[in-house]
Formats: sequence, structure tokens, C-alpha cells
Amino acid sequence: MVAVLAEGRVLAGDRQAMATGHAEVLPGQIDAVLAEAGLRPSDIALFGATVGPGSFTGVRIGLATLAGLALGTGRPMVGITRFALYAACLPAPGAPSRSAASVAGHPPSRPPDSLQWLGPPNGEAGRRELNGDCPDTGDLAWVCLDSRRGPLFLQPFRAAAGAWQVHGAPQAVSPGDAAARVAAGGPVAGDAAVRLTCGGVAADRLVLAEPTPADLARTVAAAAGAATLRCPAPLYLAAAAVTPPP
Repeated sequence: MVAVLAEGRVLAGDRQAMATGHAEVLPGQIDAVLAEAGLRPSDIALFGATVGPGSFTGVRIGLATLAGLALGTGRPMVGITRFALYAACLPAPGAPSRSAASVAGHPPSRPPDSLQWLGPPNGEAGRRELNGDCPDTGDLAWVCLDSRRGPLFLQPFRAAAGAWQVHGAPQAVSPGDAAARVAAGGPVAGDAAVRLTCGGVAADRLVLAEPTPADLARTVAAAAGAATLRCPAPLYLAAAAVTPPP
């Protein structure tokens, strides 16, 4: 996903869900979005990308591209996690909402591992609605991501100052353990949230929306204070899926 923003507005953006092929697609995707916005890389004030968790190759491609753009233009860069990105899909803390979507009819699509945000440190995006009527369950929320290898990646969030803030370190857990942990209540976002229904999590707690370019912009904007001239470190919660030589 690539977006260019200025003064809170998306000038251009593109999102392509893919499991592989990031290295071939991302450079052209960035060029096309910049061209649509009528800008050059040197016009961008801040570069950002997700640091993971995701596939080893996808995360590395995103961060290498981020470093190339930022270092080549002398602009700062910042990394965000995919947990933080999906947290932007959650409804505002304490706000019940309603959506006509159903778990069976609208399973979440799988986003790319590497998400790139280009633009000045501002942007806006609307909160998402829950899948059905959901009462206020307090100040707790969750993001659950698919590792694509069995375990799920889970991170809790707490409401603070009207927004969702990280409330603990992300962990790789079994689907059953993830369902048991989120039993504490609160909405659940993420590309693996729907899998928790098999463990007894009510469907009306799921947030099925996928992040948009505007969500990416807002998440990067929130992290702009951490921007530096150094490439952020990748976040991996599982060992690389490689077979060592004999």
C-alpha cells in the first residue's frame, strides 16, 4: 500500500493485496502514486513503512525501499507495526457501532506484508464499525494477525486520551490461547480476527475492515515524533521459514 498525503488529504494512493512479488511491484507502485500526485521523492517530508510482523522477505523489501527513499532525499523515516496499523481500524474507544457485514459473507482479505506511506506528517481517517451491535466493553481492544504458519500474533491495546494505545508486548500464540486471552472483552481487529470465532469469540466483537491509505497516513503521523535518519529495525515474532544446509 502506498499513499501520498498533504494537509490531511490523500493526493494519491494505491493498495494491492499480494502474498509474494513485493520487490517487483513496490517500486513501480511508488512511481505511479508519485506521478499521480505530481510529486517527486524530494518533495516528500516524511517517509514511513511497516516494520512487521510479516514475512521475512516482505518486511525487508519494505524497509530497504524506505531507507533508499529517505536516505536518497535526506528526509526522516519512521516505522510502524502492523498491529498499530490495524488498531486504526478499531472504533473509537467506548463508542458502540453497527455494520451490516457478516463474518461468513465478508472474510478479511490478506494485505501485503510491506506497507509504505509517503507524505508530510499528517492525515486523517475515519474509525471503523463493528460487525453488528456491540456494547461498550470498556477500554480494552485487541489486534490479531495471521502468521501464515500456524500461530497467531496478538497484541492488546488500552484506551488512553480518546485513542488506542499499546498495552503490552506482541506475542506469537496458538489460536486457542489467543481466543482465551481476548475473552477479557473488547473489539478485535486484524486479518486473523475471524479465526477466533472457532475459539468462542463472538462475531459481533470482530472488526473486519482492512486498513486504507488514510489509516496508514494517520498511524505514521502518530509516530512522526519518533522519526530519525536511520532505518527502523524489523519486528519478527517467529523464526524465518528456512531450512539450514546439512
